[in-house]
Amino acid sequence: MVIAKDDKHYDRFRDRIMFPIRDTRGQIIGFGGRILDKGEPKYLNSPETPLFDKGRHLYGLHEARTGIKEAARVLVVEGYMDVVALAQFGIEYAVAALGTATTADHIKLLMRQSDDIYFCFDGDSAGRKAAWRALENALPQLKDDKSLHFLFLPAEHDPDSYVRAKGAPAFEDALIHQSQPLSAYFWQALSQNLNLATQEGKAELIKTSSPLLAQIKAPALAYLLRQRLSQMVGIDEHNLAQLLGQETPKRHIQQKRYQLPVQTFRQPEMMSLVQQQIRALLINPQWAVYIDLPEYLDLHGDDACLAALVERIQASITPLNSGAVLELMRNTEFEPIIQHIFEHAMASPDILQSDNEEDCATFKAGMQKLWDNLKLRQLDALKRKSREHPLTDEENQLLRSLLSSSKQTPNQ
Repeated sequence: MVIAKDDKHYDRFRDRIMFPIRDTRGQIIGFGGRILDKGEPKYLNSPETPLFDKGRHLYGLHEARTGIKEAARVLVVEGYMDVVALAQFGIEYAVAALGTATTADHIKLLMRQSDDIYFCFDGDSAGRKAAWRALENALPQLKDDKSLHFLFLPAEHDPDSYVRAKGAPAFEDALIHQSQPLSAYFWQALSQNLNLATQEGKAELIKTSSPLLAQIKAPALAYLLRQRLSQMVGIDEHNLAQLLGQETPKRHIQQKRYQLPVQTFRQPEMMSLVQQQIRALLINPQWAVYIDLPEYLDLHGDDACLAALVERIQASITPLNSGAVLELMRNTEFEPIIQHIFEHAMASPDILQSDNEEDCATFKAGMQKLWDNLKLRQLDALKRKSREHPLTDEENQLLRSLLSSSKQTPNQ
């Protein structure tokens, strides 16, 4: 409470109204002070000490214990005055962070108080930023039997002004009926600036949500959030789980036990060169810049699939990841080929090519070999046909193009 400076002592909280801060046992561990007149900062807390750690304590929790038990919920607001004003109006289950963002330790502490946790923030950008920080810090702590909710007040209000203007019943009605569960707020916040009608918007949603979903250890909630992401981006759950680097949940079905032979062997599926190149592009779409397949080639089957894949990747104005590439090929005639190759790649992660110089060089060499094979096959086919029938003008043009390109490569 005292500041020592230049052999003098000063009152740290002069001209401020004091808020004693207690731990869960009721012991005073620090103070908060709000300026009475004008000055900065508006709120001032005791300095942190081994006893007073702002990230591990909540203002008003000791006083709110009975109210939390009776209401069967706990409310987190932003400031001391919000807690005081709500208590004045009979809402005695509110607490506040001590001038810092809601931390993981705060979330653990809150979950020990109630199964239902409500956060109430101002509707301005600062309030929304604080809410998102609370959500991020809550993700690793989530449990399937705990519920988190978020309420944003109108921009002109904070909990103090709202309860004074509207009354406690209106505030609690808004809290219960207008707050968003964490799952709804999660997707709204991540998608609000994205156009999910585009493949790029869907790819960005997968990219931003993946690391957050990976933090959730609550099995049911994690599965349901991935299921919602699957619906939003239009990728089935199995493929989405592979994109996110997660296994799809296994159904627990009581089955008879069959003992396999001690030694079993299954011949691995051998992929053709063109399938290997498609697989490499699915994992590393950026390698499409090294491919320049001439338009005059007569392509069919997997070769045509590779050409279509390259064309779509090169046409994108933004970098693509594997999920976005799969979406590019959805509902095309080549989707079954792409799907088969992708599933094969996911089943054999040891053969996946990473984005390094050695693997990229292997990919380029594969394209050169593929290019040579395509050219030779088409030259042979035209030569055979010319021995039986005269070639058409188009076929003669194709023959000349193939012969003149003998020294060219498909790699830019």
